[in-house]
Amino acid sequence: RTVEPTDLNELINTFCASGVDLDGDAISDCDSTTTIVEHAPLLLVQKSGLPATASVGDTVDYTVTVEHASGSDGSPVDITDVNDSLGITLSGPSGDDGDGLLEESEIWTYTGSREVLPADPENLINEVCVTGDDLDGDAVEDCDSTTTSIEHAPVLLVEKAGVPSIANVGNTIAYLVTVRHDPSSDNSPVDITNVNDSLGIILSGPSGDNGNGLLEEGETWTYTGSREVLPQD
Repeated sequence: RTVEPTDLNELINTFCASGVDLDGDAISDCDSTTTIVEHAPLLLVQKSGLPATASVGDTVDYTVTVEHASGSDGSPVDITDVNDSLGITLSGPSGDDGDGLLEESEIWTYTGSREVLPADPENLINEVCVTGDDLDGDAVEDCDSTTTSIEHAPVLLVEKAGVPSIANVGNTIAYLVTVRHDPSSDNSPVDITNVNDSLGIILSGPSGDNGNGLLEEGETWTYTGSREVLPQD
């Protein structure tokens, strides 16, 4: 007999013989042997995301397929976990015949989606790992990832005020500069690299940063400085 992919870890084969003795009485006896079957399934996980390039606020649709890899023995796998690195809740699977086991020739499909966030990196990597148990109780796993190119479009809004609005030579003008995202911005974080004042005023600040050095959605950074009015102004 050929060992089948669906055979259990302990393959028990029982043989019974029966007959009739010379007195006409029935006699019989049975014996069995157990073969330890070693299963070696291999998973093949494939993940894709569309569109391949997206902007902040767009939705990326993900598809995950799980099947037996070409080197698998085709023995059933009890899929116990489908873990998405971005925390996406995946629906499915479709493709199961109803017994809850990934069998030879079956392709299971999971789907999910996620909105692109302002803080997402330029290359948004999403990995999924699928884990299961074979008929021996051994764990099997495979992972795959897909990368979406994110196009960010932040727009800054800088506002500057000086008080007093009218001053005499020798007076001090106090300046206040605020930096935040413009209403037309996608609010993706901005690394502020330079604050240049045309009068060469050294500005202190910023205040309003949460400590990570990035101008983020909802933040307003404030710089302050002052300058005395000169005779040649």
